[in-house]
Amino acid sequence: MNKLLVFLGSILLGSFVVPVYYFVSNYPQFGLQNTFLVIALFGIISLGFSGFLWLLLRDINKVSFLIYGGSAVFWFSHPLAVFFGNCSFIQALPINGYQWPLLFICCFVSLICLFVFLKYFPKFVTRLNNVLSAFVLILSVLLLINGSYKLLSTSKGMNGVVQKQKERYNKKYPNVYHILLDAHPNLKAMEIIGGNLQPFYDELEALGFVIYPESKSNYPATVWSVTSMLNMDYLEEGWSEKTADYFRRKIHNNKVFGRFREQGYSDFFTIDNIMVKSLYNPSNELGEGSSNDFFMQLYCVLCDTPVKHVYERCFKEFFKQGALHSIENVFENLISGKSLYGNTANVFYAHILCPHEPCLFGQQAENLAFSGFMMKFDTLNFIKPEVHKAYCENVYGIDNLALKAVKEIVTQYRTEAVKPIIILHSDHSILYNARDLKSPFITPDTVYGNLLALYIPDEWKQDAKDLKFINLYRWIFNHLFGDKYEYFKENLQKEK
Repeated sequence: MNKLLVFLGSILLGSFVVPVYYFVSNYPQFGLQNTFLVIALFGIISLGFSGFLWLLLRDINKVSFLIYGGSAVFWFSHPLAVFFGNCSFIQALPINGYQWPLLFICCFVSLICLFVFLKYFPKFVTRLNNVLSAFVLILSVLLLINGSYKLLSTSKGMNGVVQKQKERYNKKYPNVYHILLDAHPNLKAMEIIGGNLQPFYDELEALGFVIYPESKSNYPATVWSVTSMLNMDYLEEGWSEKTADYFRRKIHNNKVFGRFREQGYSDFFTIDNIMVKSLYNPSNELGEGSSNDFFMQLYCVLCDTPVKHVYERCFKEFFKQGALHSIENVFENLISGKSLYGNTANVFYAHILCPHEPCLFGQQAENLAFSGFMMKFDTLNFIKPEVHKAYCENVYGIDNLALKAVKEIVTQYRTEAVKPIIILHSDHSILYNARDLKSPFITPDTVYGNLLALYIPDEWKQDAKDLKFINLYRWIFNHLFGDKYEYFKENLQKEK
């Protein structure tokens, strides 16, 4: 019986624990049905390897130990390599491209340790199996409880809340369209890699937008920049040491949407990517960019494993078409917002994971052109000159879709007395989370610089010229609601 529990624990670690953890962390963005499919897939793989090892070893204890060890290497060697890559002594070395050797070393050393323990320390293997099985079984039960709680406590009836808000307030505030193009550069950053955004800015200006070609975000990565923007303030001291959950809580309970709701606004989200959805509170959804797709959910689960890029290569055409379709759906949802919810007092917030990796557009942008080694190593990968053309084509592709959408939105309000506010911007530039500012390629523009353009009432344009990213919603609320927020000076925030 003990050996069966040990074996069960090894199978749970290989196929159950991580997929369910992702489900619990991202529900309802991760679907229950697709989670079962992911578990079944890894379960079949784990049982298949177990059968193969059993034919070789004929010892359930040894088989369980190798499944435990192999699962740990598969799920955790990539994060371990990232951890070592972030160490100051590694980053101080005068070498580039160290991420793959680090991953190889982590995997190789782990596998050698497994076989050494298996051959020379059989009693230790037995004891370790018992400890691991107890830990994994307890963890699995806790994850099941947490997952069940998430399923049972999902909030319902948001449409009724929205309707009550509509009935309570009758002020004719304009609809607000907030479109975030993740990792979009500003004019200077695009020039550095041989691209040209001026035609795009010119078209936006012709539509009536106020443009900011030299705009810069507050922080060098999404979770920090979005937290700062939606709370209208710089992050507190020690922000670089905070956990991802801390920032998600700040985004979920942000001041910007709270202020809109106080004034009777309804807010709707339309987001194209599962990983991005986990940042936001899914209270009201205008629509999703794509269905809750099994392949994309599996991709998110594999993003912290050594086989991420193998998976991308196997399904690159699926990624190109699926990602492009999801982005097109986001823009269609934005365009339909006015007809579905009215022409006043709505916020339509769209976060689009493009021109961020993986590439979607252009002959050179085949999903693999600049997909990085997890997130922490994208900077090193992007320095390669051959990547620049693919990235430029990706920017041009998303810009064409964005321009088409905002033209249609502006046209919808041509005869309306209350015109919309349209915010078009990004959260960081090409090289997000970059640390080595000594490189000539890594500049404030390539790290922080981003697109920013505003479609606003003509009477607001008098003091819009010097608007900074940090003051975006302070400035909007001062004009829209007569608030008295003070304006900050621009201060690009770096990791400590």
